[in-house]
Amino acid sequence: LYYTPDGDSGAPIVGQKNRFYSVDNSTALEMIKRLNIGGSFISSVEDFGMFRRWDEDSNFLLESRVYRMNHPVLSIKHPNMPPFVAPLKLYQTSWKAGGKLKVDQTYNFTWKLPIYMGFGYLVRFHFCVLDAGMADKDKSEFTILINDQMAETQADVIKWSGGTGTPVYRDYVVIMKGDKEGSKCDLLISLQSPDR
Repeated sequence: LYYTPDGDSGAPIVGQKNRFYSVDNSTALEMIKRLNIGGSFISSVEDFGMFRRWDEDSNFLLESRVYRMNHPVLSIKHPNMPPFVAPLKLYQTSWKAGGKLKVDQTYNFTWKLPIYMGFGYLVRFHFCVLDAGMADKDKSEFTILINDQMAETQADVIKWSGGTGTPVYRDYVVIMKGDKEGSKCDLLISLQSPDR
């Protein structure tokens, strides 16, 4: 379910200056996929309050030199949103780039999801900084690309959430235009370290 709270300017439409503000009676919504990044399948009974299913993301992740990180004892605080926005398990796992990255090295995580042309898609990212060391300004910013279009140039989860262990989400809308409406295509979602 998507709604726009009072005072919110709506989700940015990737590649446009417009925003997607609300859903009305002429809008139909269909859930395509919910992914648990770095974690296992979350069944609907494990999703307190909303009873949603979250799939493991590894079948959609294009990177191979990554490894899973688990943070099961991390204390999650919800000062800015209700706890049922996403299940706790969603915030207890992540991926980490393989090897030791030097300061000038970049990382990239890209997921490829099969979708259909001719529709608009809401892409909701759930973020939570799990490592206190990530609060360092040089490490916390990254770029969000959706279908090779810039969605966010300086994404900063610490700035958005207020600190470690505090979840936050961001919404973006992408319009999949093409000559053959209804034909299958891929939605590419990338998180990248900024160019240094």
